[in-house]
Amino acid sequence: LIAFLPVLILRKNYRKLLPYLPVILIGKKTLVGYSLENPAAYRLPKIKKGVINTSFSDKKMPANEDLLRKFDIIYAKDYRLATDLRLLAAFLFGK
Repeated sequence: LIAFLPVLILRKNYRKLLPYLPVILIGKKTLVGYSLENPAAYRLPKIKKGVINTSFSDKKMPANEDLLRKFDIIYAKDYRLATDLRLLAAFLFGK
């Protein structure tokens, strides 16, 4: 996250992320979290609430609960750091 600081300063979306930086660094939140409010209802692994959610990169699709649940299940089942970085890039650069 520290490595992304110069990028954050250059992008307008950094303003949305910067207030959360201390909270992320002390471990109260994660950078990426589930889209659903109650992931335990779907028996997903417990993670802290995220600043960016798993459905962020698909703005074109309507957000219904079934779709959000599918995003969360895929994220939990096949977690990779690259997924978090892709979601962060989508958040920062609007891709």
